[in-house]
Amino acid sequence: VLTVAEDSQNRIWAGTRHGLVRLDHGSFVTIPGFPKEAVFCTLIDHSGELWVGSRSGLTHFSDSGRSIKFTTESGLSSNTVLSLFEDEDGTLWVGTDSGLNALRDNRFTLVGGGLQTGVINALYGEPKGPLWIGTGGTGLFRLDRADFKHPHKYTVNDGLVDNSIFS
Repeated sequence: VLTVAEDSQNRIWAGTRHGLVRLDHGSFVTIPGFPKEAVFCTLIDHSGELWVGSRSGLTHFSDSGRSIKFTTESGLSSNTVLSLFEDEDGTLWVGTDSGLNALRDNRFTLVGGGLQTGVINALYGEPKGPLWIGTGGTGLFRLDRADFKHPHKYTVNDGLVDNSIFS
C-alpha cells in the first residue's frame, strides 16, 4: 500500500503497486475500469472528491461516480503522478516524475524555477503560505505561490542530510 485516503462518505481508498481498491463491508474491492498499475498518491479535495495519481495520469472521481482522466494530452507534464496537494484557493498541485504542475480551471501550468523537469515526490502547503516541494535528488524547495518563477532551494549544502525528499 503506497497511499490511503478516506472520502466524504467515510470510504477508505488504498493505492497499491497493482491498482486502486476501496474498503467495502470489511473487504477490499478493486475499482472497475481502473488500470492495474501503481497508484502513488491520493487526495480528498475540499469538495470531498477523490483524486488519484498513478503511472497513467491523474484521475478525478466525482461524488456522482464519474471519473475524469488527465494525462499529457490534457497538458500534464508527465503521466507518472507522484504527489498531490490542494491549496485553500482550490489550486491542485500535481507532482510528477517530470515537473510540478498547477491545475486551475481544468488547465495545467508547469512551474519553472528548476522544478519543471524534476521528480516531485512530496508536496506540503501552509495555509496562505509557501508550498514545500520534496524532490528526488535536487533537494527541498520553498515556493511562494504568488511567484511561480523563483523558488528557494535547500540542499545538502544548506544542512540537509540528503537531496532526496520522500515525505
